[in-house]
Amino acid sequence: MAEAARQQPFASYSNIVLSGTGKEGVLKKFPDGSYELLLGALAAYGNGNWLYDENSGRSYIENDKEFLAELNGGRLKGEWGHPRRPAGMSDQDWFVRINEIYEDNTCVQFSKIDLSMDVITDEKGRRVVGIIGRLKPSGKQASSFRDMLENPEEDTPFSIRCFARKDFNSMRKHINKIVTWDYVTTPGIAVASKYNTPSLESKSHVSQVLDEAEFQLAGLRQGFYDPANDASFESNAKHIQLIDRMIETDRTAGKIWVPNSLKW
Repeated sequence: MAEAARQQPFASYSNIVLSGTGKEGVLKKFPDGSYELLLGALAAYGNGNWLYDENSGRSYIENDKEFLAELNGGRLKGEWGHPRRPAGMSDQDWFVRINEIYEDNTCVQFSKIDLSMDVITDEKGRRVVGIIGRLKPSGKQASSFRDMLENPEEDTPFSIRCFARKDFNSMRKHINKIVTWDYVTTPGIAVASKYNTPSLESKSHVSQVLDEAEFQLAGLRQGFYDPANDASFESNAKHIQLIDRMIETDRTAGKIWVPNSLKW
């Protein structure tokens, strides 16, 4: 009996995120080949316990002309991973890189963004405003990205790439420019992933119905540039945490990280 016990595996570990939820890990897929996925959230906490302000985020998504032109024109794409700053890159070049989406690194194209007001809660049960994207694999990384989306055993986290004004008194980030959402391995906002998407198919293949926000296209472009604006990469990856610390250190020292020569 002792010999048989030694032959038994000591422990077995597996993906149990969906255990007991009735979910299959299968995304809702539309006839045109697009998917629906929870990209992020407003009124939600991210890196450093910063709260993403709901009002500023909603105002930008609903009214910013440049953002809506990219989205409605089928040009809003995301990358495979957040940008990384190479050694020796100047602040000005880094600022430009953050605002660009590299063609060689694209994996996804967004065709629609909806705000879910009362369906999503965070890991602590608090209500958040879910940012739900309609998307398709696209670009040079499209095949790998599609495989990930369609693998029930693999989660697909996303992370916002944006600029936000930090209010240190209330610990809020007020969004004033969204560049895109990128695929990442470790989301900073915990709910931003395939497994947390409300319309993830159940074992009975019945999808939940989401409330959709009707976007208003009216509204004037609000100025983005402000020395108090910080680049935000909402991911818990170590290099993203390092960027956050670098920016806050510069701010404390009275430095302006965003180059004065680049204004909007």
